[in-house]
Amino acid sequence: MAYVFVQHLSPNHESALPEILKKSAKIPVLQIKDNIHLEPDNFYIIPANKIVTTVDSILKLAPLNDKNHQVKVIDLFFSSLQ
Repeated sequence: MAYVFVQHLSPNHESALPEILKKSAKIPVLQIKDNIHLEPDNFYIIPANKIVTTVDSILKLAPLNDKNHQVKVIDLFFSSLQ
């Protein structure tokens, strides 16, 4: 199983979560990059100022902008899982 952590961050705030989790996680902790393929036993974290969706086990990033800022990032991700 792959774990994807989607949190809502201020567009101006870099998350320290990847570094914090790397200290205690027993599996690899990766910040999501565009077109990264989900692999089992990995923990993926959304970067700041991005939205994430998935298509065929590939994570896709897009910028968080005024047009999609009002949409909940987690809702977009869950919708893409269907």
